[in-house]
Order: sequence, then C-alpha cells, then structure tokens
Amino acid sequence: MQLDTQPPKVRIKTTVPALRRGSVTAIAYSVSEDASMTGVQLGEQFFPAFLQPNGLYYCFFPFPLDTPKGKFTPELLTRDLAGNESRNRVLVNAGERNFRKDTLNISDNFLNSKEDVFKELVPDDISNLERYVRINNEVRISNEKTLLEIGKNTSPTMLWSGAFKRLPGSASRASFGDQRTYMHNGTKIDEQTHMGQDLASVAHAPIPAANDGKVVFAEPLGIFGNLVVIDHGLGLMSLYSHLSEIHVKVGDVVQKGAIIAKTGSTGLAFGDHLHFGILVGGVEVTPLEWLDPKWIKDNITGRLNAQ
Repeated sequence: MQLDTQPPKVRIKTTVPALRRGSVTAIAYSVSEDASMTGVQLGEQFFPAFLQPNGLYYCFFPFPLDTPKGKFTPELLTRDLAGNESRNRVLVNAGERNFRKDTLNISDNFLNSKEDVFKELVPDDISNLERYVRINNEVRISNEKTLLEIGKNTSPTMLWSGAFKRLPGSASRASFGDQRTYMHNGTKIDEQTHMGQDLASVAHAPIPAANDGKVVFAEPLGIFGNLVVIDHGLGLMSLYSHLSEIHVKVGDVVQKGAIIAKTGSTGLAFGDHLHFGILVGGVEVTPLEWLDPKWIKDNITGRLNAQ
C-alpha cells in the first residue's frame, strides 16, 4: 500500500489572458496525475475544467459583472484521487468596461396587462406594483440560482464551431450590463442590472439556434417567461427568453440556424422581442462578443488551438 501525500502538479499552457468585466476567457493546462476534480474557483463559484483527448484540461471562466476588479482573483483548484489539493493563482489582465444607464417607466397599463403573470409568480394579496417589485428582486434571484443549476448540465467537449448566429433582421434594444432605474408615476421603485441582449424584429419572429448544441431547458421560468437554453459544451450555453412558442424539447440536438422558437412578450417583457444571453457555468456574460469571429479566435479557440 502506498501513501500519497503529494498535491498534484499543474502547469498552465496558455498565455496570460486579457479580459474585461462581463467577458470570458479560456485556459488549457496539464495535471501530473488523475484528478477527482479540477477547475477555476472564483469566490464561492466553481467553474469546472474538462479533460480533452489531447491530455489537457480546458476551462472557460468569466469576469462576472458583479465582481469588483480587486476581488477578481481566479484560482486553479485541483484535487487528486487521494484527496490532496493544489491551488494555483491564475494570472489575468483584467480590465473595466463602461455600461449604459437607463430609466424605465413602469406604467399602470403595463402592470394591469401583466396581472395574471404577476399573480402566478406572487399570489399574495398585494398590489400589482408591489408584486412587480418582488418579482424583479426575489423571483429574479431565484431564477439566477436556477441558471447556475442548469449550467452544471454541460458536455465535456465543445459542441459548437464558428461565430454564434444573431436573430436575423434584428435591432439591438437593451444591452448587457445596462444599469436600470425603474420609475412609477415619477417615483423610483427599483434598480436592477439588465443581463443579456434584447433583439427586436417582427412580432413572433422565428429564432434560429445561435450554434450547434443540445437543449438542456425548455419551459417557463419566472421573469424570463418561456425559456430555451442550449448547451454548447465546457459550460458554455446560449439563452433565449420571452418566447411566444417553443419548438424544441430537452435532449434535442440542434444545428446552428435551426428554428427553435418564436419571439414573444412572456415573463416581464414590455413588448415582443428576444432576450438573448450567453452563460458560462450558469453565469450570464456579454453575448455580442460571441457573434464576432475575431473575438472568438483571439480569446477562445485561438488560445486553445495553440497548444
């Protein structure tokens, strides 16, 4: 019987990444022995790495929007089969990003039009305005926890290739990271950060899958209304919400461009549009970068393919 008290040795193969708040990077590394778990620890969140056929581990991890720059200290955590752990600081060049400020006026007409939705989410005997504020806070937090759970259901290999596909003929509305102030009859009632990219086309526009992947969620979820989430592997997922129709089910394998749903105004949507999101480990990150083939090559695939 051999006693193993030595922690696993880890060697990062990729160069020091540069990423801005709300963005994502990829690292590749080797481990000297079999690992029972390995990945990037960031505060209380863990982003697992996945062993690839080339013998390296690949890991995607974000610079979360709500993490102060001074506390963005990713650490590579690896545990071997004997329970020995190694911890290695992941060096990053972290940069800030400016986000828009926006004011939304919540009208009584909107509150009344969503009364059935509000009562389903918050059945308490309170006003529609009070329900809206609770949904915008308590239900939102619950939904974000659900996304973290969905984010664990991912393929250990990359299922996608190339740039992600945008909703055809769409115009951008609200953007990722918008700092929103909510007003009602001239009074501030709430503040929230908008996650994802709102894309508007014609009413009930057909929505193509942004890239190849597997459907891991396809049902209503709180503020999102009808929601579809597609897994693209290594913790990377795309999100489509406020849908009027869903044309796929959990387990379906979809190709880039296949029609998966139609735009709508379910959930807390003010009007017909697509709320498009990108998740890494269940954490929402800026989506528009994933529509840019140069950004993908410079920050994701080019880094991994260089090994």
